[in-house]
Amino acid sequence: MGVYSQICPCGSGSSYIDCCERIHNNINLANNALELMRSRYVAFVYQNGDFLELSHHPSTRSNFSKRKTMKWAKSVNWLKLEIISFSELTEVNATVLFKAFYIEKGKIEFIYEHSTFTKDLGHWTYFDYLSI
Repeated sequence: MGVYSQICPCGSGSSYIDCCERIHNNINLANNALELMRSRYVAFVYQNGDFLELSHHPSTRSNFSKRKTMKWAKSVNWLKLEIISFSELTEVNATVLFKAFYIEKGKIEFIYEHSTFTKDLGHWTYFDYLSI
């Protein structure tokens, strides 16, 4: 069974091809920051460094190391994404509070982040994260 016929790891219940794959192929299809957040999680699961780089806001893209990120993403076993909250602050600014669970060196770990997103050049981008 190929990746395309599997249930999307973002937790939507849809197949990958009907869910995050379409956003991976065209970032403009993310209707809001939550959809972009889900597709970024799936990009980590499937080690899609090109999409992770593209989905960073241009002003923060230089802080992103595709090589280091992909090395780490490949070294862990991704378990699930848990969305805690999603807030549209304005038409071009939003936040997503989430936990992303994974296994690293035999231990269950998670990323707990309050991410900020902004719409740039007509599509949503990851900007930064707020301290929790």
